[in-house]
Amino acid sequence: MAIHGVIFDMDGTLTTMCFDFDKIKAEAGVGDVDLLDYLDSVRGAEHARLMRIIVKYEEQAAARTKLNRGTRTILRGLRQRRLPTALLTRNSRRSVELVCERLGLQFDIAFSREDGPHKPSPEPIRSGD
Repeated sequence: MAIHGVIFDMDGTLTTMCFDFDKIKAEAGVGDVDLLDYLDSVRGAEHARLMRIIVKYEEQAAARTKLNRGTRTILRGLRQRRLPTALLTRNSRRSVELVCERLGLQFDIAFSREDGPHKPSPEPIRSGD
């Protein structure tokens, strides 16, 4: 089987995990639900309130996350082999930009929650054929 590219997750895969989801959910008052599913289900003031909370924690995480051991080595090796790389994350586009800029990461494609169905949906990685 030929490898045509590699898709990475960000938090906990390429970078350290800096999110305390229990704390975020407690502040948001959403209970034990998927935070992004809940965000998609609400509108108006509730959506805006939840977005403020999520953005606050994403910005904090983007400012303090570090690369996991081996990240630069594997990305460099893939570039040397001319294999495309992609980042698929539930984070916002802004969070991805902040982390990539701060840590010097580059991907051929970066897919954030604003770009379509979020993980665990398989849609972002389907080839479309």
